[in-house]
Amino acid sequence: MLRDRVDRNWTVIDMSRCAETHLIFIVLAISFLAIVCPVKAAGDFWETKATLPQGGAVYGAVAVEGKIYAFGAYHHNANTYYTSGKYDPATNTWISIPPMPTPRIEFATAVHENKIYIIGGKENRGAASLSTVEVYDPATNSWTSRTSMPTARDSIQANVVNGKIYVISGEISLIEPHPGAIFSDATEVYDPKLDTWSSAANIPNHVAGYASAVLDNKIYIIGGATEEPPVGWHRVNTTQIYEPETDKWRYGASSPYALELAVACATTGEMAPKRIYVFDGYGDKPADLNLVYEPISDEWTSCAKQSFYGEVAVAGLHDIIYVIGGSYSELSNYDPWGYNANPDPVYNPPPPFPSVNYKYTPMGYGTSDLTAPNIVVVSPENKEYTSDKISVNFTANEPTNWTAYRLDGQQITAIEGNITLNGLKSGSHNMTLYAIDAAGNTAASETIKFTIVKEPDALPTTAIAVASVASATIALAGLMLYFKKRKH
Repeated sequence: MLRDRVDRNWTVIDMSRCAETHLIFIVLAISFLAIVCPVKAAGDFWETKATLPQGGAVYGAVAVEGKIYAFGAYHHNANTYYTSGKYDPATNTWISIPPMPTPRIEFATAVHENKIYIIGGKENRGAASLSTVEVYDPATNSWTSRTSMPTARDSIQANVVNGKIYVISGEISLIEPHPGAIFSDATEVYDPKLDTWSSAANIPNHVAGYASAVLDNKIYIIGGATEEPPVGWHRVNTTQIYEPETDKWRYGASSPYALELAVACATTGEMAPKRIYVFDGYGDKPADLNLVYEPISDEWTSCAKQSFYGEVAVAGLHDIIYVIGGSYSELSNYDPWGYNANPDPVYNPPPPFPSVNYKYTPMGYGTSDLTAPNIVVVSPENKEYTSDKISVNFTANEPTNWTAYRLDGQQITAIEGNITLNGLKSGSHNMTLYAIDAAGNTAASETIKFTIVKEPDALPTTAIAVASVASATIALAGLMLYFKKRKH
C-alpha cells in the first residue's frame, strides 16, 4: 500500500511538473517582493469620536477594564463647573459618573488595581494648592478619601510603577499663580495598600505643567514650565528620567521645542512598538506639532498632526491612544480662566463646550512582529587597541531597515553596514549600535567600552641613518687603531 501511494505521488509529480515549476516561480517572486518591499505597518492616523457631554478642560483620563474615565472642568459666569464621564470605545458613547467630592483642577490621576486616584490640584485658578487624595471605584460607582499627600501641589502628574504611585515636582500655589507660586522639587511616593506616603530623590529641574509617561518601569518627565533667575517663568524642553529601582535621575534628549501643558502616553509593546507619544495642548493658538520619543535610541521624531486647543488629557487602551477635552471653541477674547483682565471670557458658541475626543492609532499598530532585533557587536571589543582605525562589525538576527551607532555619547550616525572609523583619539571610548526592523521595533546593542593606546612614535628615518653611520665610523676607527698598534 505504501509503495502504491508512492508510485501515485510520482505520477502526479510527473504530470504536473510544468505547473509546479510555474508555481515555484510565482512563490519565489512574491517572496522576493516581500523582502525588497516590506509592507508598511499600520497606524499613525487620527479619528474623531463622541465628545464628553459637558466639555471644557480635562485634567485626568484613564483606562479601566476597557472603559475610559475623564475628569475636568470649565469656567463660565465667574464660576467653575466640574465634569466627569465614562466612555465606552466599543459603542462610542458616554455616560455621567458621580463628580469628584472635592472640586479641583490641575490634579494628578492614576490607576491602581482598577481604582482611580485623584491627587492634589486646586479648586480654581485663584485658589491654593490641595493635598487631598480621593479614590473612585468604578465597580461600586463611589468615592472614598485616603491619606493626604505630604506636599500640597498642583500642575502635576502621577505615575504607577510596581504598585506605587509617584507624584513628582509641580507648583505650590499660595493665592495667585502669577506671581506668588513656588515650585516643588519633591518626589513623593504613595503606597495604596498601606495608605502611606514616603519620599524619594528630588527631581533635578523642578517643573510644573509637564507631560509624563511610564515605559519599562521608568518615569519620563517631559517639558513643563519652570521659574529660574534671571529668566523667570519659561517653558522648557527637558526630558528627565527617573528609575524607581535605583532612585536615580538622569537626562534624556531634549524635545525639539519647549512644551507646557502637553500630554504624553506610552505604547507598551502590546499592539504597537514601545514609544512615548507627546501631544501639544495648551496655548494661545491650536498646536499640532505632535512628537514621538524613542527611549532606546533617545531620539525624537514627529507623528501625524492633529490640532488641540486648551487643556487635554490622554489615556491609552491596548496601545490605542485617546486625547480628550480642551476645546473652548472660538474665544472672543483669550485667557479662558481669567488670569488677567477679563475673569469671564466670551465664548462662541456658549457652554456646554464641545471637548474633543480624538482616537490616535500609533505607528506600527497591529503588526505581527513586536519583538526587537538582537544586535551582536563583533568589533570593536572591550579591550585596548594600538591603532586609531577601528572596524565596526555587527550582526542582527533579522533584516533591518535602519542601523546606526553612537560614539562617546555623541549624535547617532546612520550606517548601511559594517564600517571603519579612522583617526580616533587616544583614550577611552564607548559605542552603542542601534537597529530598526521592518515592523518598526528599535533595538540597542550592549555598550562596548574600548581604549586606544598608540605605540610610541618611532625615531625618524634620518636620525636612524645618521646614528648608524656614526656608529659604523666609530667602529671602523677603532679597528684601524687596533691593527695599527698590532703592526707596530
